[in-house]
Amino acid sequence: MPGELLLEHYEPVMAVGRNESRYQEHLQTNCGGPRRLRAELGSEELNHVRIAYFNYLVTPDNPVGGSHLFLLRDLAARHQVTVFAVAFESPDHRIEWVKVPAPRRPLFLLFLVYQVMATLLFWLYCCRKRARFDVVHAVEGNVLFADVQSAHFCHTVYLRRHWNWRENLSLLGVCRWLDHWLHSLVETKAYRRARLVVVPSPGIAEEIRTLVKGVEGKLVVVPNPFDTNGLMRPAGWDRRLEREKLGLGSNEQVFCFVALGHFVRKGLPELLKALRGLDGENVRLLVVGGQRWAVRQLRQWAKREGVTDRVLFTGHVRDPRAFYWMSDAFVFPSKYEAFSKVCFEAAGAGLPVITTKVHGVRDAFEDGVSAIFVEPHAASILQGLKRFLAMTSEERSALAERGQAAVRQFTVERLLEEWRAVHLWLERSLGSMMAGAGAGRWRCQLVDRR
Repeated sequence: MPGELLLEHYEPVMAVGRNESRYQEHLQTNCGGPRRLRAELGSEELNHVRIAYFNYLVTPDNPVGGSHLFLLRDLAARHQVTVFAVAFESPDHRIEWVKVPAPRRPLFLLFLVYQVMATLLFWLYCCRKRARFDVVHAVEGNVLFADVQSAHFCHTVYLRRHWNWRENLSLLGVCRWLDHWLHSLVETKAYRRARLVVVPSPGIAEEIRTLVKGVEGKLVVVPNPFDTNGLMRPAGWDRRLEREKLGLGSNEQVFCFVALGHFVRKGLPELLKALRGLDGENVRLLVVGGQRWAVRQLRQWAKREGVTDRVLFTGHVRDPRAFYWMSDAFVFPSKYEAFSKVCFEAAGAGLPVITTKVHGVRDAFEDGVSAIFVEPHAASILQGLKRFLAMTSEERSALAERGQAAVRQFTVERLLEEWRAVHLWLERSLGSMMAGAGAGRWRCQLVDRR
């Protein structure tokens, strides 16, 4: 079964302390015979195949697209890859880009237009160039005919368990709800049709397993990667000088929060409320991310809480590493994440992490050992901040070192190894399906694979 293929790849180090038994239970639930299947695959190499990849934004500053750039570069070294995307920064000149015309905002309109235009362009491409794609890879049901679906969010579960209209009574909130709702309409169908559903954490796998009947044998866990070496502060980097450029004093305690958007879900309003409770402390908050129109709203939130002079908004940045390096701790009280890549990046950069028990984080970190866990409300966040401020410098360093050790396994090399196994299994599976009498889905029958 496909689910046997990669779940064993997680090392026990991912589960720290008391989380280990929960994680091992997850492995036993999903892995019937992983050693047998991996032994069967052995060192077999994937044949030259043609791959179509579908995603909105495949750029370094996009959490999903940025992770998949490593994958696409690796695939392009041996295979023919065509990317159907609204924006694409190619890591390899051999990758072909079919630009999909679609508005980037609002997100629900991007979803609708991309679904139609990407599907149309795919079939036009196949007809005009007589292309024969062996594998179609999509993200979160962006097209419904993919062999591989990468699921980095479960929209149905999020709307049922976490959506709060009181926090989203605005035009932006309505637009966000429409985007989640539209995704929820197609994700079950997309995952049911796919040959494999690849997820970044055991938690999101559990949600999809509960939501989609018959998907158990398709689920594969491949964690998001990051460049662990590139996250280390370079020798000679002047932390004091860089802080002074932003008006941050050397004696101030600087907390860092990083997000591209979705600031309500990621807990920024509650963090600003908690910051108000640190009036007697010499504390500043760096909020990294957000387009100009979003930053205007964030400033209003800070003004409402009376902490304007203690918060610095940087706006959107393509590379947040400098802000990690100049900060004392990373704070991310999100309500829902599939993996929370920024927490792993912050830990990899050597920062103590204060966060909630979202997917991915709760599997890799342990409270008080490699991170500080809080609940996604102001009182708990305030308690977590005070807990950190009360630590000695030695205790903070130890917390950061253990957090850094917990994320060292999430390397680019590991991602590539696991994705190679995914595509190898898929090639063999589709080859057997096409060879069988009467086998094949409608897409496989329409696209000749000779």
